[in-house]
Amino acid sequence: MNSKHWICGLIVDLVKCYNLIPWVPCFKICDKLGIPRAYAVAMFNHLKQLRRSFEVLGACSDFVVAYNGIAEGCAMSVAMMTALSWFAHKCIEKFTKDAFAICYADNWGLVADSPEELVPATQRLEEVVDSLRMKISIGKSWTWTTNLKWKNKLKLVKLHGIPVESKSNVVDLGCDQTYNRKRTIPTQAKRLGKAKRVLKKI
Repeated sequence: MNSKHWICGLIVDLVKCYNLIPWVPCFKICDKLGIPRAYAVAMFNHLKQLRRSFEVLGACSDFVVAYNGIAEGCAMSVAMMTALSWFAHKCIEKFTKDAFAICYADNWGLVADSPEELVPATQRLEEVVDSLRMKISIGKSWTWTTNLKWKNKLKLVKLHGIPVESKSNVVDLGCDQTYNRKRTIPTQAKRLGKAKRVLKKI
């Protein structure tokens, strides 16, 4: 911001990401990445043994066979999400040089030098997610910019035809983020307040 190099971006949240990760595309992505086939085969053989049970009012259903998804907290889930993040990044990189992807777990994003460059990159990211048969939570997604004059232009950014809300301050991945000069840290202030209350009791 100090150098007046304005940028803008999009953050999307993937719905129930770990439950919807597709196995077949992921296996091919792992192969493309050069992950040893013995490791990939072992990993996907493990996944094929997964079973799901649905809980309703405290009662669990019989186990059903799973065809996608990975167990959250499993070390293999890290490898799978890293492979998917690489795939998304490459898809955007090959599509345009005017924007790039930033992916972390189920939190995917784009950064561009202008709203006009962000719009086609957003459409491409949407296509990538759709091709994986995964879903974007529009309500948990937002656009941002370091130039407040671009806020109206960011209304052109849409997901499935729905305009994405633009935000200046958010809590993302547990941290306060500010996209302009006005600094707000509500999460940090809350944690500090809680720490003070706990210390008083001690």
